[in-house]
Amino acid sequence: MKKITNAAAMMIIICLLSSCSQAQKTSVDTQHATANEKILIVYLSRTNNTKAIAEIIQNNVGGDLVAIELRNPYPADYKENVEQVSKENETGYLPPLKTKIDSIEKYDVIFVGFPTWGMKIPPPMKTFLKQYDLSGKTIIPFNTNAGYGVGSSFQTIKELCPNSTILEGFVMEGGKEKEGKLLVIQGKKRNEAETEVKKWLEKINIVTASKEKNTAINSIGMEFINIPAGSFLMGANDVKAYASEKPQHKVTINKPFYIAKHEVTQAQWEAVIGSNPYILDRSNPYYNLPGMKKRITKPEHPATISWNDAQAFIKKLNEKEGHNHYRLPTEAEWEYAARAGTTTAYSFGDNSNKLDSYAWHGEDFASGGTHPVGQKLPNAWGLFDVHGNVWEWVQDKYSDTYYAQSPDSDPNGPANGNQYVVRGGSWHETATSWRSSFRKAYEADYRGISIGFRLVKTAD
Repeated sequence: MKKITNAAAMMIIICLLSSCSQAQKTSVDTQHATANEKILIVYLSRTNNTKAIAEIIQNNVGGDLVAIELRNPYPADYKENVEQVSKENETGYLPPLKTKIDSIEKYDVIFVGFPTWGMKIPPPMKTFLKQYDLSGKTIIPFNTNAGYGVGSSFQTIKELCPNSTILEGFVMEGGKEKEGKLLVIQGKKRNEAETEVKKWLEKINIVTASKEKNTAINSIGMEFINIPAGSFLMGANDVKAYASEKPQHKVTINKPFYIAKHEVTQAQWEAVIGSNPYILDRSNPYYNLPGMKKRITKPEHPATISWNDAQAFIKKLNEKEGHNHYRLPTEAEWEYAARAGTTTAYSFGDNSNKLDSYAWHGEDFASGGTHPVGQKLPNAWGLFDVHGNVWEWVQDKYSDTYYAQSPDSDPNGPANGNQYVVRGGSWHETATSWRSSFRKAYEADYRGISIGFRLVKTAD
C-alpha cells in the first residue's frame, strides 16, 4: 500500500484526537492538508443528485471521479427497486459491481457519496466498502436524500471501515423519486449546493483552493473547464486514419478558453429554449422506432439537435446572461481539448479495448440510445464523453482536404462549404470511429438522434 503522506498523517492524528466524531477546525493549513494527497470521489446516484454533489466536490478539490455501476442494474421502476433493495438488506446480499478501480492503494482521501435507501446505506456501497482495503485512508461521506436524513448510513461506514479515519459528512436534500421528483440539484438549487459544499470542505480542512480560475459554472448549471493555450498535432497519419484526417499537422491555440465538461443536456436545453428538443422534427425516422423515445427523452441525456439549432441555443443563452461569450468550439479547439495532451488514437491511449470505460458506443437501434452525460471516465483534462454518446457539432465548415492548407495558428475551418463538422463518435455502431482525430460532415439543418454539442465560453 502507498505510504501515507505527511499531510495525511497529520490529518489522521487530528481526527484521532477528536475521536473522529466530527471534523473540527485545526491549525493545519487547508491548502496544505490536501496538496500532496491523491483524491478519489466515488458515488452511487439514481436520480443524479448525488452525482451533482460529487461533481461540485471535484471542482473544489480535484481528484478522480468514479460512478459506481452494477453488473446487474436495479429495476427502473421505483417500487421494484425498493423491493429488491429491501430483500438485499434483509439477506445481507452484496450486489456485484461492474465498476473496477485500479490501484486503489494510491489514493489517500476517498469521498464516498450515495443516496439514502430505506434509511440505510445502499447495498452497492457496502459492496464497495467491503471489496477494497481502505485501511489507513481518510474517508469522507456525502449524501443526498428525500428529506428523511442519512439514517444509519454514516454509522455503517464507520463500522465497515474501522481502520480508516472518517471525517464529518455532507448531507443535502435531493430528489423524491417516489413522488416523481428526480434531479433537483440544478439551476438555483445547484448554486446553493456549491455554497454549502464549499463551507463544509472548509470546515473539515479539505479545501485545495487554486489561485487560478480553472473552472466556471454558469446560470443554468453548466460546468466549464479552463483549457490552457498550447500546441498539438492535429489529425493523424497512421494506417487507420482516413484521408480527411491527413496530413497530421501542428496547430497552436493562442488563447486559453473554457469548454463545457459535458455535452449539453435536454434539461439545460429546456432551461434556455423552454421546450424539449425532441418536439422538433427529425431528419430520419429512428426516433419513432419502438422504445426509442422512452430510452432517450430524458433530462440528463444529451440534447440532439442540428447545427442551426445549436446556434439558436447559443444566441438565447448569450442574451439570457447579457454577453456574447458562448459559442461552439472550433474544430481545432475541440480536438485539442479532447486529446488533453495525448498523441494517441484516443484520449486514453491506443488500446480500443478500453473504449468501454470511456465511451457509450457500438449499440444498435433495437435496444440502444443516448445515455446520461458524465457516466463514463473523463479524459485527462476532466472532459466527459469526448468519445461516444453523441457526435458533437463544431463551428467549422467541412472540407476533406482542408488540412493540406490549414493555418497553423487558430484555424477556423474553410470559408466555403455546405456542411459542418461533427466530432467524437456516438452511441451507435454505425459511428465509424471514435478516435480523437476522426471527422465527419452533416448539413447544417440535419437533426437526428445522435448529434449533440458542447459549448465554449470565452474569457470574460
